[in-house]
Amino acid sequence: TENKGGERVTAEPSVINIRLKNPVANVLVQEFNPFIFVNGRGHEIHLVDHCPTKHVDVSLFGSEDDHSDVSKGIYYRMDNRFPWALDFPRESAASSTWRYPLERASITDAYLNYGKWVDDQSNIDWFDSGKSGNVNEDLLY
Repeated sequence: TENKGGERVTAEPSVINIRLKNPVANVLVQEFNPFIFVNGRGHEIHLVDHCPTKHVDVSLFGSEDDHSDVSKGIYYRMDNRFPWALDFPRESAASSTWRYPLERASITDAYLNYGKWVDDQSNIDWFDSGKSGNVNEDLLY
């Protein structure tokens, strides 16, 4: 495919298999706590309000742009309540997919209902580019 800058970009699909210590028949998204860590094991990045592991460096909470409030169970949010990470589960291959914004484009400019979703969680289809008024196509790959 061609990106907005005119350069050709190709990608191959990736399949990731995760072997669980205790296999389960169905993993509910609400119970799943995927995360990454950056520059060492203690610097974890989880989905919004998901608890860190016992290995997290708690001194990072409240530093720089992080506005976690451990006493209230608020984790991995910025001062505008925006999350540090997003997860887009799909019910099927035909379900809407995430299209990432152009480099340096604000997510709120590319996805017109994102800020409202962060505030009140009312529009769970905010990322569906097939729905009128959800996206600014000029700011998406």
